[in-house]
Amino acid sequence: MRKTWTLILLFATTAASAHIPLTSAIVGDAFDEIAAAEAAVAAAESEQEKAAAVYALGVAAGKLTDLLNQEIALHGTEQQELIDAAVAHAGERGITITWSDAHERYFYAGDAFRRHVALAGDSLEAANSRFHLIETGFYLGDPGDRAGLTQRIDMEREYLARFPTLGNAGRVAMFLAVDYRDLWRLCVAAGDADCASGTAARLRAHLEWTIEQFSNERTSGLARSFLERFDAERAALAPPSG
Repeated sequence: MRKTWTLILLFATTAASAHIPLTSAIVGDAFDEIAAAEAAVAAAESEQEKAAAVYALGVAAGKLTDLLNQEIALHGTEQQELIDAAVAHAGERGITITWSDAHERYFYAGDAFRRHVALAGDSLEAANSRFHLIETGFYLGDPGDRAGLTQRIDMEREYLARFPTLGNAGRVAMFLAVDYRDLWRLCVAAGDADCASGTAARLRAHLEWTIEQFSNERTSGLARSFLERFDAERAALAPPSG
C-alpha cells in the first residue's frame, strides 16, 4: 500500500531522451565539482561562506547521485562496475550514496544538507536542504518504526509551517499524509485507541488543509483521493453497528 502511494508521489520523472552512457570522464567531472566544493568549505572564512560552500557540496553530491540514477534508468546495469566505483569513492570522501531495492534508485544521505541547515536557518537553500532530508527519510524510512515516523512527521510539519508556498510543499504535504496514515496503522495494531483517534483526526485535518492549500495543483486531487481511501480503510475496521 505504501509502495503504491510512493510511486504516485514521484512527480518528477526522468525525461525520455537520448542519453550518453556513463563514462569515467563524466564521473570525473562530477567529482571535480565535489572537490571544488570541498575546497571552498575548507577555505571559508565566515559562517556565511561556509554555509554556501556546504550547500554547494550537497548539490554536487546530489548531481552525482542523479547521474547514477539516470544511467540505471536508461541503461540498466551496463555500467555497474563504474557506478560501484563511483559510490565507493564517494564514500571515501564522506559522501554516503545508497541503493534502495524497493525504489530501484540511489539516494544521497544528505550529510552536507544536514550541515547546511544547522548553519543557514530559513534561507531558500536551507529549505531545499530540508526538503532533501525529508524526501530521503520518507523513501528510506521504515513505516513500522513508530519513533522514526514521529521524527519524520515533526520534520514535515515544521517544513510546511515555515515554507507552505515553496515548490516542494505539495510533495511534503503528501509525505506527511502517508506518515500520519502509517502511524495511525501502528496505533491501531497496538490497540492504542487514544493514539489512533488522535492521529486520525490530525490526518483528516491535514488532508483538508492540503486540499484547500493546493487547490490549483495536482496535490489537491491526490489528497482528496487519499482521504477517501483512508476513510474507507478506517470504516472497514469499525465494529458493526447494532
